Amino acid sequence: MESTDVERDPALAGGVSIVIAVLNQLDYTRECLSSIRACTDLPHEVIIVDNGSRDGSAEVCAAAGCRVIRNEQNLGCARAWNQGIRAARAPLILIMNNDIVVSAGWLGALAEFQQRTGAAVVSPAVINGSADYELATMAAQYRHRFGDRWRPGWRGECFLVPRAVYDQVGLFDERFVGGGFEDDDFDIRLRRARLRTAITGAALIHHFSQVTQRALAGTAWKRVKNPNKTLLESKWGWRLRLRRVRKELEKLWHRMRAPAFRGRDPYDVLVVWGDERVDLDAGVKRLRPAAGAIAPR
Repeated sequence: MESTDVERDPALAGGVSIVIAVLNQLDYTRECLSSIRACTDLPHEVIIVDNGSRDGSAEVCAAAGCRVIRNEQNLGCARAWNQGIRAARAPLILIMNNDIVVSAGWLGALAEFQQRTGAAVVSPAVINGSADYELATMAAQYRHRFGDRWRPGWRGECFLVPRAVYDQVGLFDERFVGGGFEDDDFDIRLRRARLRTAITGAALIHHFSQVTQRALAGTAWKRVKNPNKTLLESKWGWRLRLRRVRKELEKLWHRMRAPAFRGRDPYDVLVVWGDERVDLDAGVKRLRPAAGAIAPR
């Protein structure tokens, strides 16, 4: 197990270290940081791990008050996340993509849920796709309607983890290059350690979706024979096959009761995809007939 001992900052004793890996995409990063500044209600530090950007991302983030770790080349998700975890000075560490916009009170709600439930990994509810709606208004209505709703699981684009969990199960496996499947590997290790995970409706974020992953994964993105997939299969064998069988059975069940959703759960309002909208009154998701706004009531 790799040590994560770092010098603690007393000002962050009850706060969070926010780790964001970036590779160019400065406009997304600016919007993400702006929303963090405006909406975060806990003491926090922002650690930017710059994976060789050539658009001035490192300089802009440093000027914005972030701690910046500069890599001359793209080291991928796992190594960048580990760099951020090692540098973090708070007891709670949140890893997030740079193509995310947060809403008011998001971080405090995640930390409160984690403390109250003891979940090892906690993610907020997320709306994926185009930001063609008013997030602040939607978030207020969403939290009022679904703030007490949660389900097992977590989302790789944004997740809160106490440092003690990394001490228990280890950091991300740096043999996973670029991006992809390092979160699956971490999830299997969490399950083996019998640690709970949760997605909570107490906080809502918007995720533009796949922007960060495409950049960090590089040429491995969606490759048919992704080397990371091969590594995952060789590492976990029957455990991975059992995990996939469970997922396929879940998809089959959802296809039977809601064929139009193509294996997704219409009652899972905690993860909303680009072709879906939330029906706040009914407490379910509905398919949008065409690309358009996810409008609040």
